[in-house]
Amino acid sequence: MQRSPTLFWALFFLMGSSFILYPHWIYVFPILVLFFLTKKKGQGAIFFIFGLIYCFFLTSHIPEEIEGRGVFQLEKIQRVASPFQRSFALKGRLIYFEDGYRNIPCTILQKKLPKKGSRWIVKGKLQKGLFKAQSMKEIQAPRSLSRWRFEKKEAVAQFFHRKIRDHRTRHFFASIATGDIDDRMLAMEFRKLGLGHILALSGFHFALIAALSGWILRIILPEKWSYITLIALLTGYYIYLGFSPSVLRAYLMIVLFLFGRLFERRSDVCNLLGIALLVELVRDPQTAREVGFQLSFLATFALLVFYPACEKILSGWLPKRQRYEVNKLTLLEQHAYLFTTFIRKGSALNLAVHFATLPLTLYFFHSFPLLSIPYNLLFPPLLGISMLLLPFGAFFPPIGFINEKFTGFLLQMIANPPEILHFQIFASKIPFALLIAIISAIGLFGLTKREKLG
Repeated sequence: MQRSPTLFWALFFLMGSSFILYPHWIYVFPILVLFFLTKKKGQGAIFFIFGLIYCFFLTSHIPEEIEGRGVFQLEKIQRVASPFQRSFALKGRLIYFEDGYRNIPCTILQKKLPKKGSRWIVKGKLQKGLFKAQSMKEIQAPRSLSRWRFEKKEAVAQFFHRKIRDHRTRHFFASIATGDIDDRMLAMEFRKLGLGHILALSGFHFALIAALSGWILRIILPEKWSYITLIALLTGYYIYLGFSPSVLRAYLMIVLFLFGRLFERRSDVCNLLGIALLVELVRDPQTAREVGFQLSFLATFALLVFYPACEKILSGWLPKRQRYEVNKLTLLEQHAYLFTTFIRKGSALNLAVHFATLPLTLYFFHSFPLLSIPYNLLFPPLLGISMLLLPFGAFFPPIGFINEKFTGFLLQMIANPPEILHFQIFASKIPFALLIAIISAIGLFGLTKREKLG
């Protein structure tokens, strides 16, 4: 398998990191799968060993509960709402802690936001990623974008709260515009139907923004200048959103693709995924522990390797037509063909992603709503229309009014699904070894299938 060497390097690096993060003999299976798929086994071994050593020196295995003093570096500020009060989550990492522990991701909850600072000497108890601070003393730190980013997002959220009356709709627009979800009920309604990825800014949003911005820029600028301008805009947007695994993956893949178009170089999308994976793991190997990271990369991998095969299977029921065949159809038949094309492509994407992510979903959440399949077919594109109309609504009030009503209708349907059809698949507990074996088998099948399809 030589078509996507960077992806294989990244996967070997991931296996090395994973062995440090989650020590288990089962990793022998995916490593053997990777060696089977590539002829450049020496390169794979080098990346595996490098991932092993790199993660070993950057990762601290700490007890579930530990007390002491350390240095906390702020990375993100986010509002947290509960039924009883609102507080602020200071997300970052303990760059130093008692007994030589380093680089520990954690969150500190505060009733009031500290007026300044981005680095503190803290004293308290660390328990399962939450640091209960007894004292915080500010120390001098490099400049941080976290406060600037929080202020800008707060201003955007307040804009929607002033302009939109409906509670659910304004919180949805604010979540989409900032990437932060401050309405627990809205988040629960989306997650109940497997639509949580829509609220969490991801590749779906980046692709929409890149497509719309690129279309506008190509109208007003020469081709190469449109690519340069789009790269600059997406970089600014990424800085505004801040780091998250799904956002960084989407940003890197789209920007690298645009650089390929700019310099007239063909880009293999699996290689782009491999570069994004390597960058994230080198930046922080412990990112591999995050559920969002795992689902984001697995879903993108599934889209790249399974989508063509799924669409080919579905073409047996909803066949493709050549352009000259479509031109011979009546106007009504052409619209019907466009609708069946949407169903075929949407269903293929849906099946590809669910096929690969279902084991991981059952492992972490122990259930999977069957309504997720039809809802993920219909609602992402419909809400995508809402997102695309959002910036136009700010300048043209009639468009904003129509979009608000349209979005409110969609959110109402999500909040009140047909309970008679709300069946779920349950899995009380999936052994870790079985999960790794299943995902490895899925990867082996997908990559060999992609190679055969060419």
